[in-house]
Amino acid sequence: MLTCPRLVLAAAAAALLSGVAGCAKQQPATPVTFGGTDRAWIEITIAMDEQVRPLLDLVPAHSTDPTLRAAAEQVRSLVDAELPTLRRLHDQAGLSPANPHTGMEMPGLVTATQLAHAATLYGREFDAFTAAALRGFLKHGADLARSETENGAEAQTKALAATATRVRARALSALPPGAARQPAARSASMTASSTP
Repeated sequence: MLTCPRLVLAAAAAALLSGVAGCAKQQPATPVTFGGTDRAWIEITIAMDEQVRPLLDLVPAHSTDPTLRAAAEQVRSLVDAELPTLRRLHDQAGLSPANPHTGMEMPGLVTATQLAHAATLYGREFDAFTAAALRGFLKHGADLARSETENGAEAQTKALAATATRVRARALSALPPGAARQPAARSASMTASSTP
């Protein structure tokens, strides 16, 4: 008769333990938390990467400098490598499909006005203009990525920013010498006022 209560107790203990184990398996993973710096860096870097691509597309037909051509290919490779991860992080962070930085005029962003101007240039003029634009893109992109690594909260985003800092430093060193400043965006009114 003593074995009966012991069997019942053992069965109850086994059921309790399996229930606890089942609850442990069903607990959701710790949610990924994106801070304000993470969100801003993801959005601005997507905008910068997307807006430099059309300028890179002009290089084969407009450039005569083999060094610039090679540097442009290096920039294209880094943009192509990081954009899919940035977009995944963008979705994980629950950011709006409309990027607030797209089309802004700020250092490092290739504007539509700059792109239209670059499309009118060939040879040395194009090379100088494009090298300066790429230098601005890389330098400001590296500065923003460094800020994310120092102030960001989300681990995947900080890891991508650390990579972005390194690859931009390498690409900067591959640019032709000179081109210290990013070219200013030329507006239609500026162009008209300079015409005699």
